Amino acid sequence: MSFTAPTKSCQLAGQHIKIISNVAADAILDAHEAVGLWASNDNQILLHTKMDADHKGQTYCHEIVHGILYIMGKEELSKDEPFVDLFGHLLYQVLKTAK
Repeated sequence: MSFTAPTKSCQLAGQHIKIISNVAADAILDAHEAVGLWASNDNQILLHTKMDADHKGQTYCHEIVHGILYIMGKEELSKDEPFVDLFGHLLYQVLKTAK
């Protein structure tokens, strides 16, 4: 099974999450030197254009982990980028290899 990151929206704990993919040279992403961003105030995930499908999928999962932790009230854990990054990579692997 292959996994493709959603390009429009998803649901998280009953909340609508808007996905803005293919963000080019966005000031927020460039300021954070990131290719993705969880925007908690707007319930949005921003994904940069300069990624292949695997990188975009991993980045989506990384940002979804930020969203999950935020909604769970675990904002301090959400700031632990190594934890979020590893969790996102593992989640992506599960989604991509599920049969």
